[in-house]
Amino acid sequence: MRKLAFGAVCVLFMQLFGLPFLTTGHMGIEAAHAQYFKGEPFQAYPRPMDAPFASWQEADGATTSLLRYKGDVLLVNFWATWCGPCVIEMPDLDAIQKKYGAAGLKVLAISIDEEGVDKVKEFYKKNDLQNLEIFNDSDGSSAAAFGVKKLPTSFLIDHEGKAIGVVDGFARWEKPEYEAELRIALKRRAESQAETAEPFVNTRRVMGVDN
Repeated sequence: MRKLAFGAVCVLFMQLFGLPFLTTGHMGIEAAHAQYFKGEPFQAYPRPMDAPFASWQEADGATTSLLRYKGDVLLVNFWATWCGPCVIEMPDLDAIQKKYGAAGLKVLAISIDEEGVDKVKEFYKKNDLQNLEIFNDSDGSSAAAFGVKKLPTSFLIDHEGKAIGVVDGFARWEKPEYEAELRIALKRRAESQAETAEPFVNTRRVMGVDN
């Protein structure tokens, strides 16, 4: 039922933009990239809000949540292997994780495939996604907690755990306007870390003793 509901939105997207949509199986990334999509705009929230509590499964079946990534800037993306726009997004998400991971960005691409993590593993292997962790929300609980209405949907969460904006639909994350939002959040994280870092004090010299 959930696949039908989200799938209807994906079908409408494809009808509007002219890309063939497959309701079963995988749409190949190379074929999907044959069409160009501009992407939905990033919508900043009027004020930061607490990110909802949500949990989902890792590749080994263990449960994880946002608490694991405290202090990081998070891009939480809900997607599915059967969603054409989602498939197109995945290489960009993989690329920005590689580009900004060392600066404190964590892309959490959470699949809602009901078949579980094995379906996602198969997709990652087929499409050579090397920088994203494998996550699955087979019961849709985390997507529901975030209030997701269509796929894909992405939420930007700052280093303090506050949701600061959303892209309600498809995005091309390597385009400058999207990367700018990521860089702003990462800069604020770096500034916060610099402010809270304790200065080194040479106690021996303070006490009048040379090293």
